[in-house]
Amino acid sequence: MINFIRNGYGTVIDVFLESILKELGEDEYIISTEAKDNMVNVIFFTEDSIYKNIKANKIKGINVFMTHGIADKNWRTAEKIGKFDYVFQTGDLWAEKLISQGLPSKKILINGYTRLDGIYNKRNTYEKKCKDKRTILFAPTHTSMMSTYGKYDDIIEILKKKYNVIVCPHPSNRKNSEVTGDEFLEADVICGDFGSSMYEGWTLNKPCVFGDWIMKEPICRMFKGSFEDYIYTNKIGRHANNEDEFIQLIEDAVTNVITKEEVNLIDGIFNKELRGNSGKVTASHLRKLVKELQGVTNE
Repeated sequence: MINFIRNGYGTVIDVFLESILKELGEDEYIISTEAKDNMVNVIFFTEDSIYKNIKANKIKGINVFMTHGIADKNWRTAEKIGKFDYVFQTGDLWAEKLISQGLPSKKILINGYTRLDGIYNKRNTYEKKCKDKRTILFAPTHTSMMSTYGKYDDIIEILKKKYNVIVCPHPSNRKNSEVTGDEFLEADVICGDFGSSMYEGWTLNKPCVFGDWIMKEPICRMFKGSFEDYIYTNKIGRHANNEDEFIQLIEDAVTNVITKEEVNLIDGIFNKELRGNSGKVTASHLRKLVKELQGVTNE
């Protein structure tokens, strides 16, 4: 039996589970708030008591880590997730990073990124709601991290004179915890900062613009070695040093395509062949782990 642990960011976890559950029978899984013995436990967070019990070997089953976002932020290093029996990762570049940090390769299962399955699969049939203007999406990460939330208000007012501007705060900053979805398909340009939205935009071939005067110094100082550190240090995407340059780079982004550097990075972060079918691949991995668990418990 597979046990999906839904104990935080409920609406976000529901999106991750949607395409996986479509591949599983109702008799193959449960959704709960606790890890359970003799089950394949899928855990999305490492900050709570569940992982503490796993590290203390108190949960007798197969315990699997699955990220609740594609951003790095140095929160899922090999040291932090090393006590899991297996860890799902979105692509080969993530696997290489964790192996270089000391995580055994046999623990890594490449499954893609299930949260985007539904969005990715309708990218070619989606009909834009705003057809007379280009659309700029501002999708900042949550405010408990370094975020541009509320810091682009003046720029947004300027851009609204020419563009359709959508602002989608992180689910933790919305009253209904709504998850950004079709807005990615509506957008022509993504304004990212430190969270998953920039990677999600790149997956859909959307160019990204970054406010370096706000984000670069603290990210490169406090999150050394993260993929975000790499993005800001190497200027992957379009990087502005002030508000005027930010607006100019948006002008450039709406008339030009995603850069080769952006494509190369996201193709390593999230393997291209897994886009749109991550749920199916994840379900297949989990079924194999159930068989492995049955082999152990039936001895």
